Amino acid sequence: MDKVKSFLRKAWNYLKTRWIGFYLLLPVVLLSFITAFVYLSAYKDMEMGRYYSTIAFVLPLLGCAAFATAFFKYTERYTAVIIFAFMLAGLGMFANSVYYHVADVAFKGGLQGLETGFWFVAVAYILNIVLCFVAAFFKISKDGKKTAEPEPAEVAEVQS
Repeated sequence: MDKVKSFLRKAWNYLKTRWIGFYLLLPVVLLSFITAFVYLSAYKDMEMGRYYSTIAFVLPLLGCAAFATAFFKYTERYTAVIIFAFMLAGLGMFANSVYYHVADVAFKGGLQGLETGFWFVAVAYILNIVLCFVAAFFKISKDGKKTAEPEPAEVAEVQS
């Protein structure tokens, strides 16, 4: 039990060193992972198989893997940009693979005929792109420099 407590204490101390950009990218990673498998389940079957692209499935997973750059000092500033590039490319590949289907459904009866898988993937990609764009303007980790706190005796000397 002590090892678990030690691990949790170390993890908590590590998370205290993270900043807004890191926490904005966490839902991006989770949503990217879910998006890849929703896309797979919606478009891999025999009927919709012609609208499936392996690249569109792999790109969000590569975006999840790119989050590992947030744990290294010299690459953490590029994490949001790297994930943004994977999400933008993934949205492009997704649009390229399903545009015939969207055109067919829209021609026959409007966009209401599109499956929930399509809407989820499209909205998730757009949300991920926006979150990555916003996270690119924030730091991933807090500065390591700590200002020295004045001792109470020093404060008393300054006040008198």
